[in-house]
Amino acid sequence: MNKIVFGIAAIFILAVLSYKVAFAFFSSQATSSNNTFTAADSFPQTRNLFVSDPFTCPTGATNITDIRGTVTISKDSSLDITATLSGAFASTDYQLWVNQDPGACPLGSPTVAVFITTDGSGNGTNTLSDHPLTPGATKFWVSLVGGTDVLRSTAVSF
Repeated sequence: MNKIVFGIAAIFILAVLSYKVAFAFFSSQATSSNNTFTAADSFPQTRNLFVSDPFTCPTGATNITDIRGTVTISKDSSLDITATLSGAFASTDYQLWVNQDPGACPLGSPTVAVFITTDGSGNGTNTLSDHPLTPGATKFWVSLVGGTDVLRSTAVSF
């Protein structure tokens, strides 16, 4: 009999002591404190590429209705950029322009003259690694220009 009473008492004590932890774990009512989540500068950000001749240096593309691909931009001590075109002009060479604001926008010449050559369906992809950062720049976006086709992303901020 003493073993049963001791077992019940032990279970009751454990239940009382673990209530706060269990409540926080299983309830949406509990609050947490001192929890902080921040993304590292190198965390890649992906944006759509739009048919958009107009742009502003802080925001990138201003016409954001016709999507022709994506661009992923990562930043640490330099920029890494991967662009993927889908349904762009077929069999066309696209120049890459890496815009950095403030400081390197607008650009006077392309960053890479022949960055992507699309296939017969207008699809293509390429990556630019270790592109130097412009001191003080906090917003980054790309333009891809092929013939009369102008594709732009919206800006990412780091």
